[in-house]
Amino acid sequence: MKLYEDFSQTVSTSGGAVGNNALQALAYLRKLCDHPSLVLSPTHPKYTELCTSGIDLDEPTHSGKLMALAELLAECGIGGAGGHRALVFFQFKSALDLVARLIDSGRLSAMIGQSAETGHVTYLRLDGSVPANQRAGVAERFNRDLSIDLLLLTTAVGGLGLTLTGADVVVFVDHDWNPVRDLQAMDRAHRIGQRRTVNVYRLITRGTLEEKVMHLQVSFSGAKLIIKNKKSVIKKTKLIIKTKKSIIDNQKTKNQKQKIVDK
Repeated sequence: MKLYEDFSQTVSTSGGAVGNNALQALAYLRKLCDHPSLVLSPTHPKYTELCTSGIDLDEPTHSGKLMALAELLAECGIGGAGGHRALVFFQFKSALDLVARLIDSGRLSAMIGQSAETGHVTYLRLDGSVPANQRAGVAERFNRDLSIDLLLLTTAVGGLGLTLTGADVVVFVDHDWNPVRDLQAMDRAHRIGQRRTVNVYRLITRGTLEEKVMHLQVSFSGAKLIIKNKKSVIKKTKLIIKTKKSIIDNQKTKNQKQKIVDK
């Protein structure tokens, strides 16, 4: 959080983003919300200082969001006897890589209460590193193999064209500016063949840019609903006008027939 506040202060006082690139600055802040190691590259001014002090940059407790993810997976019974399985969506491949490393090292399993005796959390991944012609196979394996607890996906790759009904828990670690992409990703678990209730969770870091992203998503979704309802009203109005015209036409026809009879 200190890195987030320092960077935000630097941008506000300088009147611009790093490298005059607003998108780069936004991506930096969003990655910080996931975990500080996502921005601490060797070129970062704090990198050498932190490395020489012996700090483990991948330490999950450096991120409140990863701690919340572990707590959520534990509460949902992931890796336990309940049979629950989860799709975990990321915006950034680097965040997915980090969580994969934590699973491989056993640290995430320890955080959710798993041990060598009970078995570590198992996972598959679906992101840009998986060739396009193999992605359907990964999805099929996850749906079929009940021993796999998690499917880690990037929203860009896992959000379209796949059926992932093997999961009944969906977690968004971070969020897209466009709510349609998140909804498309969410729909992967709601496809035909899903027989269980699907619970969807969103992890949001309070007091950061992520709250604004969610506000934009809600506003955008509400605007779409209003537009859709207005279109429906317009269609109904046209139908009423058409029906009224039909009644008038019928009345004219009756009047004409009456005139003919009178003659």
